[in-house]
Amino acid sequence: MSRVLPNAMVAQAFRKLGLHSELLEADLPPMVDLGLQKLYGFQHNDGGWGWWYDDSTDAHQTAYVLLGLAMTRQAGFDVDDGVMQRGADALRALLPKANPGLQAYGAYVLAMAGQPFSVTLTLTEALKLDLFSQAALAIALDEAGDPTTANTLLDNLREAAIQDAATAYWSDKGDNAVYSSKVMGSTVRTTAMVADALARLDPGSPLLPKAVRWLMGRRAGQGWGDTQRTSFAILALSDYLLATRELAGGAGWQVYVNDRLWQEGRLEQAEAGQTLTVPLATLVPGENHLRLVLGAPGEEPQGRLYYAVTLNAWRAPGQGAIPALQTSARSIGVRRTYFRHGSQEPAAEFHRGDLIQVRLTLDVPEESWYVVVDDPLPAGFEALNERLGTTSHVAASYEEPVYFWETYGYNRKEVRDERVTFFITHLEPGQRTFTYLMRATATGEFTALPTQVYPMYEPEVWSRSDSTRIGVR
Repeated sequence: MSRVLPNAMVAQAFRKLGLHSELLEADLPPMVDLGLQKLYGFQHNDGGWGWWYDDSTDAHQTAYVLLGLAMTRQAGFDVDDGVMQRGADALRALLPKANPGLQAYGAYVLAMAGQPFSVTLTLTEALKLDLFSQAALAIALDEAGDPTTANTLLDNLREAAIQDAATAYWSDKGDNAVYSSKVMGSTVRTTAMVADALARLDPGSPLLPKAVRWLMGRRAGQGWGDTQRTSFAILALSDYLLATRELAGGAGWQVYVNDRLWQEGRLEQAEAGQTLTVPLATLVPGENHLRLVLGAPGEEPQGRLYYAVTLNAWRAPGQGAIPALQTSARSIGVRRTYFRHGSQEPAAEFHRGDLIQVRLTLDVPEESWYVVVDDPLPAGFEALNERLGTTSHVAASYEEPVYFWETYGYNRKEVRDERVTFFITHLEPGQRTFTYLMRATATGEFTALPTQVYPMYEPEVWSRSDSTRIGVR
């Protein structure tokens, strides 16, 4: 879902704002369609969803998937009516037994799906909800024709803002979106939902641009950390741009590197943006200064300039191994060992054509949920997809799926050109081993980058193995 929802929201924002990008217009439809087909395949026989097909149905995950399907339909993509209706029916059946916060979130999701759900909460009870749930409930109540209660919740959210002269955010304290022992709540997720409520119900609020500035300041690389944070951040930012329409006019810009004008130009209305790469020769040893200016020389600046600055660095081979690293005491230790297939002796030298078993050993300090094990392949090797399983190990025809991850040890293994990735629902404390096969296809000396391990919804609890030098003759 976390791939479908952001793509759909970007497509909707581009379409409604009249922005154009040949790359996105060509790539987005097949990406969204592929994601939808996977979600259809993961739907359980009761209409709900879990983390994977062979997990039990969960109200939080069902709501999250249904929200994505509803937003994808709103963005103009075709979504299967039967899948959506079965999902909505499953969520509606789960909500009466859910806690008040989940009922508020579910009501918001069903409202976005065009199927309002009545939440039996008094105003006093609603004001005791966590801030994420209050924002979701405010949107649901407004959609259901109760703007008075929705505005009362908005007033409470405005008072709860933590702000300074430039930014505003809302703490995730109490945002306990627990799904099978994992809390998906975060300050980014809560702030995004409150910002979305303001964009929909009070787009003129002075808190809204402050919240957007705070969210943009929390972006790291290609997203906001985990998939939940990224999805809700893009949802809020898309609705913000649609509500304010501040990209409707062109904007001039200038970029200064070390106080010297390096580039300048203008973003016209139909342009999505521009990417500039500062060449190494432009930089100087030591500290460098980058300054972005909105507005061309001699004109009054209009609107806002949104930007991201990223520094990428590559380590050249031969400059030493990358050491293992763990970011916290809760991080899962990982070691990688290569064996010639059929042998129990570790090896680092092989012949072209050899079949190699890769063994990944995890040392799990405490119970962990929704863990990703990501192992890059060294150049000159290709992984074997032994099972060619693309959705699940087995499909159940009439009954809910058996937990096959308890037998196989993982829910899903993705074999790609450059890496092999395992997705694991649950890890008990202790040592666990995962293996796969690869074949040596080219001669030479190669570096295998470190294996990375992290809980999907806690990317800060991260670890890596050593890098490895491996030769093929």
